[in-house]
Amino acid sequence: TVDAQNDDGKTPLHLAAICCHRHTFCGHHECVTKLVEQYKANPCAKTHHGRTPADSAAANGQDHIAKYLNRKKAEREQLEVITDSDNITNEETT
Repeated sequence: TVDAQNDDGKTPLHLAAICCHRHTFCGHHECVTKLVEQYKANPCAKTHHGRTPADSAAANGQDHIAKYLNRKKAEREQLEVITDSDNITNEETT
């Protein structure tokens, strides 16, 4: 699956987020956006050390990727809150 983890707990999104060279757009930004937008990779996924893809990108100087992933993480978390509140409302009415 798109969120499969390696032995360190890194997903393909973690790896794409850290593979860019510091001052060039080498195509991995496109990989990151494709993984998130098209394949619905989880920007909230954590390694065994608790690092998200945005954390990994920031630690490797990929600030533009970190900002994008943090925005997508916030959008996903907001959607989860809305979905959870809808489920609670539906349970209360049945």
